[in-house]
Parts: sequence; structure tokens; C-alpha cells
Amino acid sequence: MRRRRRVLLRLAGYRVMLRTVHYALTGVLVTLAGQAVAASVNVKGGSVSLSQGQGFVGIFGSASASAGDVVMTGANGRAEIIYDNGCRVLVEPGQSVSIKSAPPCGETYQAAATDSEMLALSAVAVGGVLGGILILNEVSDHPASP
Repeated sequence: MRRRRRVLLRLAGYRVMLRTVHYALTGVLVTLAGQAVAASVNVKGGSVSLSQGQGFVGIFGSASASAGDVVMTGANGRAEIIYDNGCRVLVEPGQSVSIKSAPPCGETYQAAATDSEMLALSAVAVGGVLGGILILNEVSDHPASP
């Protein structure tokens, strides 16, 4: 009876650990999905277009862009590409500029962690603690030999 109870408790612990790992992975995936947007494009004036792989589309105000997208300004157009790290690149009239996967100005500004990043880090930390507890419980669950 005691052995069966121990096995059931151990299985419940594994379920908690698996659920925690699931939440941690979900948090990491949410974080990575949020990082797919590498930059924003702000129209400073004139005609500005953005190609996201399906031809150029005119933009007004601002738009989100990912690595590989292309910003093109008309003869009177001006735009500014603002990367996630704060790096700013001006696009002058008549230019086409590709959004880079790494900001061209280097790491001049470190953005604060987002809520989803903090959730992912917290979930990984909690999962590590619970995993450690379960491993220690597994080790100390067996009686010492006489």
C-alpha cells in the first residue's frame, strides 16, 4: 500500500514537472514569436513602400517589419527604420534598404525584457526548481541499506 502511494505521488510529481516544462516552452515560443518583428518603419514624409515578400505596398505612418523585408522610398519619400535595440537608419529619397537580421549600428541600446521574456525565464526557473526537487525526492525516497 505504501509503495503504491509512493508511486502515485511520484507520477503526480512527474506530471507537475511536465506541465511546468510545457509552460516554459510555451513562454519561450511566445518570446521567439515576438522577436520575429525586427524593426518598425516610420514614414517621415512622401511616398514610402514596404515589401514583405509579396510585392511593395505603400505605407502611411508606421509599419512592423522583419528581417529580409525591403523599405523603398519614392523621389520625395523619407523613412526611418527603428530596430528593436534602438538603432535608427534613415532611408533617403529614392533608396531601397533591406531590414537586417542584426541591427547595423551594433548593440548601442539594450531594451528592457518584455513581459513574455520574463514569463519564459520565470517558467524555466520554476521548472528547474521543481525538477531538482523531484530528483532529490527520487534519491532520498529509498531507505538506507541496513
